[in-house]
Amino acid sequence: MSVSLRSTLRHRSHQDVACAGCSLRAGSLCGAIGDEGLRHLASVASAGIAQPGRLLIEEGKPANDFYTITAGTTRLFKLLPDGRRQITRFAGAGYFLGLVGSDTHAFSAEAIGALRYCRFSRHELHGLMDEFPALM
Repeated sequence: MSVSLRSTLRHRSHQDVACAGCSLRAGSLCGAIGDEGLRHLASVASAGIAQPGRLLIEEGKPANDFYTITAGTTRLFKLLPDGRRQITRFAGAGYFLGLVGSDTHAFSAEAIGALRYCRFSRHELHGLMDEFPALM
């Protein structure tokens, strides 16, 4: 087994444990998936950390990824024609960001402090919805 594959399997196994023990799961989108689906959920989620000021979502950019905030806070805003930002809300742990009906994001989301999240690709999330209709 290659080192890369071994590392991937070790990460996936760790992610399975993280999904099973996540205190936010019951009250978030992920709670729609029962224990039997955790392995599949973990296989399509990728955990990440964003430093303060990093954009997770950028207004007008393709909506390819969606995020569940697991720790920290994001500032959601829209850009005004004169270059100012209009803050529309703050989103913290448990919020699911980025699911839109169009192909582009209608707002931006920026990490205020250190932020932890789980990222799902649009394609993989739609696959999960097919397998677990409760996600709809």
